[in-house]
Amino acid sequence: MKTNALLSALLIFAGLFFCSCNGKEKTGKVALQFKFNVDDEELIFHDKTYLNAAGTLYQVDELKFFISEVVFYHKEGKTIHIIDHNGIHYADNAIQSTLLWNIKDLLTVGEYNAVAFTFGLSHDDNVDGKFVNAPESNMAWSPELGGGYHYMQL
Repeated sequence: MKTNALLSALLIFAGLFFCSCNGKEKTGKVALQFKFNVDDEELIFHDKTYLNAAGTLYQVDELKFFISEVVFYHKEGKTIHIIDHNGIHYADNAIQSTLLWNIKDLLTVGEYNAVAFTFGLSHDDNVDGKFVNAPESNMAWSPELGGGYHYMQL
């Protein structure tokens, strides 16, 4: 069985919603929905046992992570760097509301070739005290271990 898909959160465009037109170009908003798969099937948390390539059995009880530095690439060469929430989103399988990011930035309506992001936080954002409220603050490393934040907890 292929298990590498477990760690790759699928980003699905939930839709581009037209919301303004300034006379020159139409703009809209986009939402990213996070879904988790193993071997092209939806991951079942808590109750299903999986087998990795090394022959090890495992179950997944939780999956928490940050993505940051999100960039959309328009087919005409324009790049749009997301600034909503400083370009950072926290996702947690146990908190349904975190699995859909309705991005507030306006994007030019059109065809996009790709979306790129950092799995975790950039070096500049991965500093002690960046997040003071849970659940994001629960991702912190202790200062004795170098501080900053886990990029993922699985």
